[in-house]
Amino acid sequence: LAVSIFRDQSTRTRFSFASAASLLGLTLMDLDETKSQVAHGETVRETANMISFLTEAIGIRDDMYVGEGHEYMAEVSAAVAQGVEEGGLPQKPAILNLQCDRDHPTQTMADLMHVRKTFGSLEALVKAPVDELRVKSVGRNKAITLKAAFSLAKRMADELRHESPVLDTPEKLAVLLHEGNRLLEVEHFHVVLVNAKRRLIRVETLARGTLDSLVTHPRDVFRPVISANASAVFLAHNHPSGDTTSSEADIRFTRDIVRAGKLLKIDVLDHIILGRCTTERGKDYV
Repeated sequence: LAVSIFRDQSTRTRFSFASAASLLGLTLMDLDETKSQVAHGETVRETANMISFLTEAIGIRDDMYVGEGHEYMAEVSAAVAQGVEEGGLPQKPAILNLQCDRDHPTQTMADLMHVRKTFGSLEALVKAPVDELRVKSVGRNKAITLKAAFSLAKRMADELRHESPVLDTPEKLAVLLHEGNRLLEVEHFHVVLVNAKRRLIRVETLARGTLDSLVTHPRDVFRPVISANASAVFLAHNHPSGDTTSSEADIRFTRDIVRAGKLLKIDVLDHIILGRCTTERGKDYV
């Protein structure tokens, strides 16, 4: 069962939600509050729990008045969560924001998918200047909003570096470095310094180009490690092509650094290559 609650007039969103429910094999029930007990004083908590039995999703659109739509959705969600916690409901349905006074997620996602299709990939979309983003249905304000969102994502990734996360798996290292390397057009080689508890000290970018041409001696790698009094180090570089296959130069360079680390009693924990996921390759690193 899928339940829709439209507290304003809508055609496109109403039928879009009905189509989505049908594709998922759900029976749609549209709640008309003027023909329910809501009109006679039934509380939001009571309504939310009564319509949630065996319901998979509740779609709500409420953007008539500033400051009310989002609060109503939050109240419905909290009421349903409480019903599950107290044992009155067997499951918590998904609460879908179809549109409210604070945002318009369905239209935003539609715009994003449209420009993604136009540019071919999210990577090309992120690289595009504002003027190029102004395609059909996306004006200057939306284009600026998209660029601001991409910039915010990069800043959040940069801030993560300064929070000294624990890097005890290659996955965590890839998450730390991926956002900052995703759009680079040439190879960048990084040395990631960690302490004895594998907590990040800092990331040093030592080279831009190719490893065999720019990092010619192990001392270039271990100089910042010794200076920071780090106990161990990760190596990482990106492949702008997206292909994470190791080259002969990558393998040869890594072996030389591992041997030098053993002489200096500094652990070289791993060397990862950052790229992109494909249908054949589920990870964006190796």
